This record gives sequence, structure tokens and C-alpha cells, in this order.
Amino acid sequence: MAIADGATENNSPGYYLDGSYSTIVTITGAYKFEIKQTLHTPKQNENWVYLNWGQFLDVGETTELTDWYESWTCGVRYNENSLKRVSSNDVYLFGYRGSSLLKNATGKHTALYTAEQQDFPWIPNYARSSVTTNEVEQIGTVTSSLERDFQTKYSSIPLKVGDKLKFHTGYRVYNSVQTFDTEAKGFAENLEITIIDGAINSMAFASLSLAALAASLVM
Repeated sequence: MAIADGATENNSPGYYLDGSYSTIVTITGAYKFEIKQTLHTPKQNENWVYLNWGQFLDVGETTELTDWYESWTCGVRYNENSLKRVSSNDVYLFGYRGSSLLKNATGKHTALYTAEQQDFPWIPNYARSSVTTNEVEQIGTVTSSLERDFQTKYSSIPLKVGDKLKFHTGYRVYNSVQTFDTEAKGFAENLEITIIDGAINSMAFASLSLAALAASLVM
């Protein structure tokens, strides 16, 4: 999955988002699904919040009139601690179920669509999340990794190998934890991912083509 650098219609200049998804087979034989999103930034500032989000279409709840989504936002606060190691102290994670589109959300990052916020199946993997910076070149990255079980009571979207999922993704950048307005934002819609089987090393990995998405976003 990726939001191409320079797709200014849906993307703030200098920012872009890419990512990957993988199927993990645990030692007990259980299946987990991971979404990993990396926001590339032209600058990073102390205590700014860099937020990645995603929405899966819930075909079981969708009607002819209304699309229904299982969604999340994962914000990471940039500071000296998160630069060393991302932890729960600097991560703001929220789950949603409903029809609202996160690309249209307004307000504080902790209060987006509060009526749709609820328990959800995604768990952060802090070991695979990270913040990097290059002060000389004034660039950096913020990576968030989330995992969920294939079958869980916290989701009405059961997963199985071979399933195709419709997916929206994007990012939002805030200059503080409390601010209402974004400094930058972008999104990509109607991506499709296929759940793949585990590989011999217990992880099967696939990435959506950046080039293909870049072409789809040319206006």
C-alpha cells in the first residue's frame, strides 16, 4: 500500500505513505495478520503527532445504501524517547466501526468520530514500530505495526487465506497532542489486498506496488 510522493491532489507536498502486509503463523499454528505503515516526512518536530490510519470494508455489514468499515488510527508522538524506542507512552491508538470516512475527519486526533470509537482487534507491535530522523537532510519516517488474529470476537471481519479486502489508508500530521488542525494529510482509496499463506520462515510477506498506486493517483 502506498501514497505516492508528489500526488498533490490527495497528498501534502513532501510527505508520502507506504507499507506492507504479512501473514504470521505462530508456533501454535494460529494465524495473525499484520499491517505495517510508514509515513515519510520532510521534517520532524518535537511533540508533533504523526498518525497513520486504515479502513477495511466490512462486506457483511455493508448495504446497498451504506458502506461499513472497521478502522483504526495510530498516532506516534515524536520526541527523544520515541526516537530511541516506540512505546505505549507515545502511541495513540483508536478503533472504529461505522460508515464515516477517515479522510473527511476533523478535530483532535484523539476525538475523531467519537460516536464510532470502540474496542477493536488490532494490537500494536512496538518491536516492529519505529521513528527515524536525518537532521542533515531534514527527512524522517514514522512506522506503525499492528497485528490481529484471523478469528476474534472484536471483529466482524473474519479472515482466511485467499480473502480479498478493500482498503482505504492515509495519514494526518498534528503539531501537538491537543491541536485540532492538521499540518499535513493524505489518503488513498479502494486498494485491494489478498490474504496470503504463511511461508516456511513463519512469515509470508507481500507489498502493494508503489508504482501502480502512483499511476492511479495521477490527476
